[in-house]
This record gives sequence, C-alpha cells and structure tokens, in this order.
Amino acid sequence: MIEGASERQSRRFASGIRRRECVDTIVLIIEEEGFIGVAKRSAASTMLLLSRGKLSMKIFDGTTSSAQWLADRVAGATVTDIHAAIEEVSALA
Repeated sequence: MIEGASERQSRRFASGIRRRECVDTIVLIIEEEGFIGVAKRSAASTMLLLSRGKLSMKIFDGTTSSAQWLADRVAGATVTDIHAAIEEVSALA
C-alpha cells in the first residue's frame, strides 16, 4: 500500500502498473545543483532528443515539479502517489 493514500487509491495505482498503463512515460530527476547539475541535465536532454523515442520523457531538477508532471500523465495517480513512489525508490539507493 502506498503511504498516505487510501487502500482504494493504492489498488487503482498498482492495477495501472500491472496493466502497463504507466510505461509510456519516463521521468529522470537530477537533483544536483550548480553547473554540474545543469551539465548533467543538459547531457541527458541531448541523449533523449537524439534517441527519438516514442515515449513521453522529461528531465527535472527536483521531485515536486516531476511529481506534478507525471501525475498529469498517469491514469489514476495523484501527486501524493508519485511522491510516495519516489520516496520508496530513493530508499532503495
């Protein structure tokens, strides 16, 4: 269950993942600040542009803007769901 979400919301979000409704969007978050962060985001943006992929892809410098952008594109997901998923993945690192 996603922390902060109701059981119904968690089931709906998990169901969407199992049906692969979420795999057409990729978000890359590079939180590093300053010139190095800008350089890394620029390099990643260039690679995405050259890949000409059919996926919806975007690079962000933080989780707040990325969560909103992703929640707008994932069926049944809210910003709270996305933040919870980001926290789970960050805890694995």
